[in-house]
Amino acid sequence: MSEGDQMVTNELKVAFTHIPKTGGRSWKKLFREKFQRYKIMNSANAWQTNMPHDTVFGYYNLFIGHFGYDQIPLPRSFKYVTILREPVARTISQYNHFINMPSNMEVAAKMREEKPSLMEFIDNEDPNILFWVNAQTGYICSSLEMVDEEGKLVYDLRDMFFSACHNICQNYDSVGILERPEDTLKLFQHRYGIGGDLDTVGVTPKKYKVDVSKEDLEIIRDQLEPDIALYNLAGELLNEALFKEGLD
Repeated sequence: MSEGDQMVTNELKVAFTHIPKTGGRSWKKLFREKFQRYKIMNSANAWQTNMPHDTVFGYYNLFIGHFGYDQIPLPRSFKYVTILREPVARTISQYNHFINMPSNMEVAAKMREEKPSLMEFIDNEDPNILFWVNAQTGYICSSLEMVDEEGKLVYDLRDMFFSACHNICQNYDSVGILERPEDTLKLFQHRYGIGGDLDTVGVTPKKYKVDVSKEDLEIIRDQLEPDIALYNLAGELLNEALFKEGLD
């Protein structure tokens, strides 16, 4: 931010939590077209090097990126927004991305080296990998639920789930559903004034498709119970928002 930039108050400010493999890039494009000033975070830690002073939070009106709830110390004036995806499809897409797509993430490099099967990925004991199975719960829960007193990543899925449920109901202004683009766009247009056509992105190449047996699918669904419950809750909240605002 240059010396000539001024803090802007009393305007709409949005923090878009982009959970990987939820079609977030399409929505980010629409939000960027709406807001004149925005900051993109490439990771949860990027703000530490890009945010030299608290006054930037008063200047920027849109933060977008792969950061979870409360991982950036944004003022309460920011309205949190995110998109959720059907958890089985999202997790399989995450697996494909780590195994087959270039990424500088440490977890992706480890998986490309070890080449675990989908079921080994789903039932991994490494919390750094297991986080990405129920990643929607991980991104929406409060960050304190994921670290111990020394700041190391832990994986207490029960506490993370209840925290995510609280946040999605109380601390998120809007939660859209990838599989319901028209309803989501209708709500976002009404609340934030965004508009335009959604791009189709992130289609998995046919050669990377994973065949899953019925037996394995049941195991996957059991492992994804937190994300599935959170996804269903988000759908109910979307229905409620559309009804209350006369958009259904």
